[in-house]
Amino acid sequence: MASHAGRARGIKEEVYKARRKYLSAFNTALIIILAVLPWIYYSRLPEIVPTHWNWEGQVTSTGSSFNTMLLLSLVMPLANIIIEAIYLARWRILRGYPYLINLPAITVLLGSERISPHDKRRIIEDVFTVMLMVGVLVGIYLLVLEIGILESMRTGVEPSWMLPYTIIGAVAIIIPPLMMYRRIYREEILPLLGERKGL
Repeated sequence: MASHAGRARGIKEEVYKARRKYLSAFNTALIIILAVLPWIYYSRLPEIVPTHWNWEGQVTSTGSSFNTMLLLSLVMPLANIIIEAIYLARWRILRGYPYLINLPAITVLLGSERISPHDKRRIIEDVFTVMLMVGVLVGIYLLVLEIGILESMRTGVEPSWMLPYTIIGAVAIIIPPLMMYRRIYREEILPLLGERKGL
C-alpha cells in the first residue's frame, strides 16, 4: 500500500515538474515575442505614430515610431522577465529572504513542525508554479494588448475592443491564480496540518 502511494506521488511530482518546465518555456517564448513583435511592425508604420487615445478613441498624442517601438519592446516583456527571474531563483529567495514570501500558506508551512520537509518543498513548488502560470497569463494578456496598440498605430484608429479588453482581461488574470492558491491551501496544506477544510 505504501509503495503504491509512493509511486503515485512520484508520478504526480513528475507531471508537475513537466508542467513547470513547459510553463517556463512558454513564458520565455512570450518574452521573446513581446520584445520582437514591435520590430516586425516597425517597417509597416509611418515615421510618426499615434501614441495615446482619449475615451472616444481620438488620437491625443503622437511620437516617433522608432522610439515607440523601442519603448514597447522594453516595457511589454518586463513583467514576464521579472516573474521568470523570480521563478528561477525561487529557492535562493526562500532560503535567503523568507520574509519576502508573504502568503499565509507559506508562512504556515515554513513554521510548522507537523509538515515534512518533502511536503513543504512540494507545496512551495506548487505555489511558485501558480506564480509562473500568472506570468504566462500576463504575457498572453500583454501580447494581445501589444497587437492592439500596434494595429492602432498602423491604422491611426483604436480598435473598439481595446478598452473592454484592458479592463476585463486584467480582472480575468487575477481569478485563476486565486482559485489555484485556494486549491493548494484546501487540498494540500490543511490535510497535512490535520485541520478541516475552511473557506
